[in-house]
Amino acid sequence: MNGVPFRRQHTVGPFVIDFYCAPLKLAIELDGGQHAERAGYDKARTQYLEGKGIRVVRFWNGDVTENFDGDWQAMQHEIPARRHELTPSLTLPLSGGGNPFRAGGKR
Repeated sequence: MNGVPFRRQHTVGPFVIDFYCAPLKLAIELDGGQHAERAGYDKARTQYLEGKGIRVVRFWNGDVTENFDGDWQAMQHEIPARRHELTPSLTLPLSGGGNPFRAGGKR
């Protein structure tokens, strides 16, 4: 997907993720009708994955089929958003922040 590597059917712990991007720790799940009946299971599964630092994005199978362009745009939005979340801030303090001891060990 735009040069970002995704794996299909990737295992994380006891779960299999539909599509997984390891560098971004991004999981895309395509849910069928059976997921409506197992909301508790899916919630626990999402909590487990999020506990491992993985962002989980879900789409309904029918919606992907009927609204592929809209879902594709939503997936395309997740990639830069996730990159931003994982990029450490390089902001430095305006002043101070160094060693509180001056040269010679004096304060």
